[in-house]
Amino acid sequence: MTNKKRGEVNFSTEGNRAKAESISPRIRTLDDLIAACDIDLAVWKIEKVIINKWEGYRADKQVDLEFDNGVMTGHVKDEGKLNIEPLYKVEVRLVKREPEALMPVIQPVNVKIRKCTLKKGTASQARSDRWRRRLILADPHFGFSKDLRTGEMVNFHSRKALSVALKIAQAGKFDGITVLGDTLDLAEWSDKFLRSPEMYWTTQPAVVEGAWWLGQLRRTTGEMEVLEGNHDFRLMKALMTHFKQAYDLRPADEMDDPAVMSVRRLLGLDGMKIEYIGDYPNGSKRVNERLELVHGDVVRKRPGGTVSVLLENAWISVGCGHGHRNEMATKRVGEGEEQRVITAFMVGCLCKVDGTVPGSTAKSAWQQGFGVVEYAESGEHTVNLYPIENGRAFFEGKVYEGEDYVDALRESTGFEF
Repeated sequence: MTNKKRGEVNFSTEGNRAKAESISPRIRTLDDLIAACDIDLAVWKIEKVIINKWEGYRADKQVDLEFDNGVMTGHVKDEGKLNIEPLYKVEVRLVKREPEALMPVIQPVNVKIRKCTLKKGTASQARSDRWRRRLILADPHFGFSKDLRTGEMVNFHSRKALSVALKIAQAGKFDGITVLGDTLDLAEWSDKFLRSPEMYWTTQPAVVEGAWWLGQLRRTTGEMEVLEGNHDFRLMKALMTHFKQAYDLRPADEMDDPAVMSVRRLLGLDGMKIEYIGDYPNGSKRVNERLELVHGDVVRKRPGGTVSVLLENAWISVGCGHGHRNEMATKRVGEGEEQRVITAFMVGCLCKVDGTVPGSTAKSAWQQGFGVVEYAESGEHTVNLYPIENGRAFFEGKVYEGEDYVDALRESTGFEF
């Protein structure tokens, strides 16, 4: 940076920029300032000009002084008056017409790209651990209400969302599928709210359609589990409260089989080789030593609130349903080389989200969706959540459209839906 003061003016430069300024009664215009600073406009281009004017006050003095060999003679006469005179501030900012390179000069870097050789085992070792993939679904809520005049049944479950889940299962080549509970809604078995006559005699069609859908799903995978949810537990709760004599009742020749009045027996899960995990809310599916799946018994209204609660006291990753939203949160635990990240996640539901399900409203902020977990027996795992919006889902580069499968359902089951 250079700074030159020439009498009433000041001229400074810094790199490719410069500034000239003056405060005086004599220099009043841009041209005056350019001339006073001897600015070459062939080199500099004017970027900005500022000119201000105000009134200044000066004592009215008559000065007649002479100097001879350092000795001052003469006189100063002060009339005791003030003279008013205009003052001008003229400032101009300049930039070079042909900028010069500033040090250090930025130059392109030539990089020679060589073949990248991975250490043996870095890429292939993950596959040698036999990574597996599991589809996670939750909360279909198979159930109906019936119009008492027409007999028309309105389903609580979303056939389009359930259809998307089937298509994903067929395309995804999953090693296993886990349904996290509330397979059946069982509204007519609940004491939570006043059961209206529209709920009567709707369990049978819900059981038939639920079993049909689970059967289609079972054909796509090698292993499958269904957890008991709080809605599935309604059946056992009703028996224990009102029909104790029917609780755990079994035929004499099938004493080792599930109880007659049980979700496991009604859905025919044993015949489809689907494991039923009961004991809600304690039942869980342990995927590996660092990942557990449950139905869940905690819900918070605030978005992300449910998984935040799950994560607070978690020591391994946990996935749940129950809350009918897509949520995920992570935290780091451990120290040093023992550090790891654990995840709490909630997969969306497969029921309707428009207020059709008893106890819900259109403002419940439910979300349809599903999850995919990739994992190794060593405990490593990754989690991805996929929303289903308006009967459509995007998965692995493709869009899957849901459809109403009721015609295939009727033909397959012989049941009039």
